[in-house]
Amino acid sequence: MSIAPVEYLVIGFEGNNFKGAFVPALLELVENGTVKILDIVFISEDVNGDLVALEFDELDELEPFRTLARAGPVC
Repeated sequence: MSIAPVEYLVIGFEGNNFKGAFVPALLELVENGTVKILDIVFISEDVNGDLVALEFDELDELEPFRTLARAGPVC
């Protein structure tokens, strides 16, 4: 199966202010077939300033993204 073209979307949040408010709009795009989500990864800094990569299902704070995983294939 070919998946092309593939684009990346990077969304930034200042500080620790992620609330998931844009998830319903993204879910609508998935449900109407406008976009297909291949993966969701969050990049953050830990208390030492080191970068940490987290999958959407690794933290309770990322709960809003579980809805997107159920809406369509997230590889």
